Amino acid sequence: MTTVAVLVVLFGVAISLGFRADDGTKAGAVFIDGVPWNVWRLVAAGAIVTFALLFLHAARMVREVDCWGVRATVVRRWVYLGVAALAVMVAMAVQLKAGYTPDMPVTSLGVRTRGVLWVGLVASIPWLALVWLAHDECRRNGDTQDEMEPEVTLARLLRLWRLLASCIGAFALGVVAAIATSGALRAAFVSVHPDCDDAYPAPETPPPGTVCGETFPPANVLYYGAFFAILLTIIAAPLVVSWRARARELVEQSYPLPAEGMPTDAWVADRARLSKILQLDVPILRNPLIALSIFTPLITSTLAAFIPQLGIGS
Repeated sequence: MTTVAVLVVLFGVAISLGFRADDGTKAGAVFIDGVPWNVWRLVAAGAIVTFALLFLHAARMVREVDCWGVRATVVRRWVYLGVAALAVMVAMAVQLKAGYTPDMPVTSLGVRTRGVLWVGLVASIPWLALVWLAHDECRRNGDTQDEMEPEVTLARLLRLWRLLASCIGAFALGVVAAIATSGALRAAFVSVHPDCDDAYPAPETPPPGTVCGETFPPANVLYYGAFFAILLTIIAAPLVVSWRARARELVEQSYPLPAEGMPTDAWVADRARLSKILQLDVPILRNPLIALSIFTPLITSTLAAFIPQLGIGS
């Protein structure tokens, strides 16, 4: 039943994105009936549905944040949600002023493309709040863990790790949806202006009706992916570093160096087992969360730029 409801919403959003898209020209009528435009509508609709589901999941996590190892009052949660909302509003203002809308025979194309991005930005609000709450908890856990039983601290750290994995995974999924939408939009642009595709030599004299001064090269999608890779790394790296610092403190607290200075085999084995449970035996650059944050946007943008179905689309 849930799958059917999601499919209904998906096609409903796709229909909405194409509502009154015809600009009244013959080229416009042909374009909105073509494959590239309808592919973009479906991909964009899928992105919007993904953003909505991520938002609902994050909202539930904020309400139940104690179950994820975070100790935060209701007031504190709302403060972080407010700060995240303010940051998103600034991002919207910047995108509104500096955003680029490709030249295609579609009515209010900028509203349609910008709307997809803005839905994604709004969906990021509770996830940003969760990231900041988790970061605060890592610092707080380090300040108070001496007052707690090691077993309690371990359980809280493991729940926090699951929270971090959920946050970074959600951001990565949102990035994939955004980049796929950008790639589909570029495919639609190239179908309208094939001679403006920077993947091929541009003609010295552009054909009548083209706007080769406003190209949409595959590098744009790659830059998009690189930007999100940097952004995700900025989000993920400090969290992972902070969490690992708290985990190391727990290991040191649980298994301090023996007073005689000569560790026993049992001490070494127990300390190594706890370090493995906390994944401290894995170097930070090989940590799956760091790898996910770096490589997911880069791989997705490369595919979106150069796979014919999503990229060149000639």
